[in-house]
Amino acid sequence: MYSVGGRSFGNRCRRRIRDGGKAVSEPLVEPFSFRPSARGSVTRGELSRRTGWQRPIRQQILVPFFLLLVFVGVVGGGALTYQASSAGMAGLDPALVRASVQTSDGLATFEAGRLNDLRAITATPGLAGAVSASDRTWLSQLLAGVARTAIESRLIVRVLDENSQALVAVPAVRDRAAYRGLTVVKRVVSGSADARGDKYVAVVSEGSQQIVYWTAPIWDATHRSVGAVLLGAPVADIATAIRPSKTSRLFFYSWTGEPLEPSAAGLAGLSRDVRQSVSSDHLMRVTASAGGHTYAVAVSDWTMRGEHLGYLGVGLPADGVVDSVLRLRVVLLLVFVATALLVLLVGGLMARRIARPLEDLVNSMSDMSASLEEKTKTVESMSFASVEALARAIDARDSYTYGHSARVARLSVEIAEAMGLPADQVMALGRAALLHDIGKIGVEDRVLRKPGPLTERERSAMRQHPVIGYEMLKGLHFLQPSLQGVRHHHEHWNGTGYPDGLKGDDIPLPVRILTVADALDALTSDRPYRSALSFSAAMSTIEAGSETHFDPDVVRALRSKGDAIATLLAVMGKLRATPFDTVGVPAI
Repeated sequence: MYSVGGRSFGNRCRRRIRDGGKAVSEPLVEPFSFRPSARGSVTRGELSRRTGWQRPIRQQILVPFFLLLVFVGVVGGGALTYQASSAGMAGLDPALVRASVQTSDGLATFEAGRLNDLRAITATPGLAGAVSASDRTWLSQLLAGVARTAIESRLIVRVLDENSQALVAVPAVRDRAAYRGLTVVKRVVSGSADARGDKYVAVVSEGSQQIVYWTAPIWDATHRSVGAVLLGAPVADIATAIRPSKTSRLFFYSWTGEPLEPSAAGLAGLSRDVRQSVSSDHLMRVTASAGGHTYAVAVSDWTMRGEHLGYLGVGLPADGVVDSVLRLRVVLLLVFVATALLVLLVGGLMARRIARPLEDLVNSMSDMSASLEEKTKTVESMSFASVEALARAIDARDSYTYGHSARVARLSVEIAEAMGLPADQVMALGRAALLHDIGKIGVEDRVLRKPGPLTERERSAMRQHPVIGYEMLKGLHFLQPSLQGVRHHHEHWNGTGYPDGLKGDDIPLPVRILTVADALDALTSDRPYRSALSFSAAMSTIEAGSETHFDPDVVRALRSKGDAIATLLAVMGKLRATPFDTVGVPAI
């Protein structure tokens, strides 16, 4: 026993090669079949994995209820905590309104005090003359008492000349021209006035502080403005001075909603909706966090001298409300977890009772499917065996073509493997090769066995066998991938073949391989009108037909497997067609 190309051949083949033999009228044909295995069946476990039913049935029952429970828990918990938080904050509304009124009154009182201070400074005797002369020494003497009071009260005093240049600054300022660009300074220095008088107010950023400045002109004896006095207070100091209680906290915001207190780092600004909802008679309640505490804040307009400077928030501690909401969330979480466990426990028991009949039904269906698939494979195997036997019987009608289909199948597989075809295409090609001449059942014996040339009518009848074979087999579903080889194995690369005149790549690659294998076996076999050609002569003939009858790529693949195919031809009994200088004599 020895092996060629991974296949084993018996002693009969070895003896015929060893003896050399004479002309072989019936070449040796080893069994070669592409029947589906009747023993292949699908187990219940495989079907379970394919359908994905058996284990997930209970989950399919439980998961919707669990998701519904989660949805209700999340939405319900959120709604309850929001309601509790809103209710807790709403309980602070009366206190917030009172605190906001007190703060407004305190702010008005604070502003009135600063305006009185400003009038007193501008009424200082000799102030206009000292400013006109830009005499800083004289000014320092005149305002010595004012400077002491300002330092004690944490107020800021600036005296400017008519060019907005600072002559006196308490406390000192590095840039004495820093106020030149302020609109309120330009108005005061120019001596302009409106319906509310000649004094103005503005919020100015100085370093890290926001300063509220009240400004007034300095008039000389001719009632001409020769300068200006600025009296300011930091926003943080104003907040401390006017807050209604020690536990409360004030939040000043610019007109864009940004916090003005440097100590309120991280404090969120006011949203556009909040800013648009605030008016002189309408407060908005928001929540703010500062200094590690949470505040309920009543936001109102921040207006001084009739000008809208920004927004003022009066905050009362809301840590108690936050703690209550947090405790409520913990309670709701515990209730949710307990409910979820109870639902899963009860649902699991119910799902088990519901799923058991379904699982039994699935198991029964799995068994039925496995049995049906096994029977289907058996029927396919029997059908293919019958068709294959018919094809072999047709080959046997003529001693010259006996075993032709089996040999063509082997040669086709060799070439297909050389060209790297996928396994499923190789399987379909092998079946097509075994059945490619089954249509000759419709051709008369006298035509098949005629030793001489065929007449035009006989040639036309012979050319019908691919179509006859295709029509015979097209009703067998499992042979659908192989039908192209049965119908088109006589098509030519240049389009001159039959029955459909396909050309080039329009002919499927497996069919082009079958065409070359069919020609090679025919050339190396005896015929009534000629003797078998040698392998080298057959190869020369096929290469001569490259690009006309045969696909050049398939011909090159055949040449690359020349030694293996020559050996295969020898093994299949074609010693006369294959010289011993091409295929060595195997060891006995």
